Amino acid sequence: MNKENCFIITGAPGSGKSAILHQLIELGYLGIAEPARQILAEQRCIRGSGIPDKNADLFIQLMLSRAIYGYRQIEETERLIFFDRGIPDNIAHAALYQINFESGWNAAKHYRYNSLVFFTPN
Repeated sequence: MNKENCFIITGAPGSGKSAILHQLIELGYLGIAEPARQILAEQRCIRGSGIPDKNADLFIQLMLSRAIYGYRQIEETERLIFFDRGIPDNIAHAALYQINFESGWNAAKHYRYNSLVFFTPN
């Protein structure tokens, strides 16, 4: 499914993606936060193993699951939506850990964004 109203904001950590998303939300646009911070906080709170230094594969699967959930929450809207990272970012993250991430590729084929991607500078 292609969603031409869905835009990814991506870039290096600390490059301003979240700040841009917050400004867009204040202007009235819809925004979906990056799930990594939420997952890390939750996993650390429960002393779970879904953090990169304990189980990178589980962490990436949790991020993919949360990214799909965020995408599905807005499937019916026609409003412009901005994502602080998207499903393709999970594929790149898996590659950093040299993890075979077929489920990420399958998700990226199914849950499509606008081809215009916003990159924040390093």
